[in-house]
Amino acid sequence: MSLQDTADLAALAYKGLVNALVRILRRESSNTGLVSLDIRQLALHPEATARVVTDVVRRRFLLATEDVPSSEPEFAYGDDRILIPRV
Repeated sequence: MSLQDTADLAALAYKGLVNALVRILRRESSNTGLVSLDIRQLALHPEATARVVTDVVRRRFLLATEDVPSSEPEFAYGDDRILIPRV
């Protein structure tokens, strides 16, 4: 699941609701395999968005830098970097 920022405040509110729903579904059913990607930049070009999504898929389901897939279910993209959104 990928969510992209927009200048529309209503769309941003829906984005927050979708993120919360995915977290609840992930917590209630540990077998869902749901992975979320929060794109925190306005309107990436479609090819750039595809590259970011592909990179997250590779990190999560294929090989990460340690030659082990990441177990992280949540990713964020901002300032041209893929991040793990944690405090």
